[in-house]
Amino acid sequence: MKLLALAMLLVACAAHVEVDDSLTKHDVEELPLRQACFVEGFGTVFGEFHFSCAAMECNREVALRILTLRGIIASREEFVSTFGHTPILLRNVDRLYTYRFEDPEYELDKDRWVAGRLHVSKDGRGYIELERSGWPLLHELLHVYEYKHGRRGHVDWESRGYEDAVREYVEKMKLPTSTTGCRK
Repeated sequence: MKLLALAMLLVACAAHVEVDDSLTKHDVEELPLRQACFVEGFGTVFGEFHFSCAAMECNREVALRILTLRGIIASREEFVSTFGHTPILLRNVDRLYTYRFEDPEYELDKDRWVAGRLHVSKDGRGYIELERSGWPLLHELLHVYEYKHGRRGHVDWESRGYEDAVREYVEKMKLPTSTTGCRK
């Protein structure tokens, strides 16, 4: 089980916060964007493909419900104040990039791919970049939460309930292109 949890984390993100410039107007103009919509609680969601704003609203509700029921976030108001100014960029790729991962404890020496990443500028502003399915969204939101609380990486994620929250989110989320209604 420990190995499965580690593998899930490694595929989801690069296990660190990438410090760079925030998503700027120049970046947006340079990307092959097909759609953008404002989703309260996230901010603007940009896509390199056509996606359903309703599906992203459903995913906001799924994330909110999971985080509040697990006691990670206290309320909708805290959710909005924590994540409401974090743009999301949906890329039209299966993975953002690949890197070499070596861990003697797990006897791993393999190429791993990254499906989501949090970019943060020196002034604390940032954005979330996701591959097209969007499944790492809650994982990256938890990096935003941790960053705002002065923590980096995946330290104590299991004991804080983050890994279980991410697994639950992946089971309940909607694909960004989904046209079916929200699950309760």
